[in-house]
Amino acid sequence: MATQEINLDSLKKDIDSLKADFKEIMKSIKNIGAERAESAKDKILDQLNSNEIKKYIDDLRLKGKDGIESVND
Repeated sequence: MATQEINLDSLKKDIDSLKADFKEIMKSIKNIGAERAESAKDKILDQLNSNEIKKYIDDLRLKGKDGIESVND
C-alpha cells in the first residue's frame, strides 16, 4: 500500500510538471504567433505604402504629360 501511495504522489507531481510545461509551451506558441502576425502586418503595410507611392508617381507623370501637351498646344 505504501508503494501505491508513493506511485500516486509521483504521478501527481509528474502531472503537475506536465501542466506547467504545457502552459509554457502554449505561452511560447502564442508569442511566436503574435510575432509572425506583427511581421506579416508590417510587410503588408510596407507593400501598401509602396503601391500608394507608385500610384502617386504615376499620377504625377500623367499630370506632367498633360501639362507639356497643353504648353505645346
